[in-house]
Amino acid sequence: MKRHTVPDDAITEAMAVAYLDRHPDLLLHHPELLVKMDVPHGGDGAVSLVERQLALLREQIAQERQRLAFLVERAREYESLSEHLHELTTKLILARSVKHVQDILDVELRIEFGAEAVALLPSPPPDEAPKHAPSQTPKDPQEIAPDTPAAAPTDIDKLLELDHCQCGPLNPDQYAELFGSQVENLRSAALIPLRAPKMHGLLAIASHDPDRFTPDMGTVALERLADIIGAKLIELALSHHD
Repeated sequence: MKRHTVPDDAITEAMAVAYLDRHPDLLLHHPELLVKMDVPHGGDGAVSLVERQLALLREQIAQERQRLAFLVERAREYESLSEHLHELTTKLILARSVKHVQDILDVELRIEFGAEAVALLPSPPPDEAPKHAPSQTPKDPQEIAPDTPAAAPTDIDKLLELDHCQCGPLNPDQYAELFGSQVENLRSAALIPLRAPKMHGLLAIASHDPDRFTPDMGTVALERLADIIGAKLIELALSHHD
């Protein structure tokens, strides 16, 4: 019986690729093939397969080095940020009023976090809430004109309702409402909601650098900062009402 053979020209490219995929060490056993195999490389000339593989390997190594350098830099930044948060927490523990908290944040966030403007907006401020005289009573609803328009919500009102950190540029009115006289040349900001029972507030940090606070930046550290400040404001509110 005749042995059935497959003509050379019947071996398809897909079959050759599949075979090489299953036997990646083929060229180690048949180094003579390297002399015959050329891979086009961006021009009229050609380079050997080994040279092409070396070029790809160098490119991969360079990319991995860049990735490693990026990760090391991020790790250093997070370590530094963790230290700053620890120092800030220690100072906030000693605060005895909302004004003291504001002063600590204003100084520390400028020094340690590179901020050019800082605003803390507790709503209402626990130790500065207006006190009504005992004899004061609300007006009878019938005494209020029915066509009196409700006050339109301001930018501050809307920002106080944020439920997550928001980073990026603000519009000029928002910068002005949040930072007042500090508003000049501000280009980016981080808005950090402060959420706790019976208290909504906002910590706003701004920079002259448009890339300091960007929409795609991580906000884990900012959320931790919000938790620390919120806990302190609640503590002050409770001590104020004792």
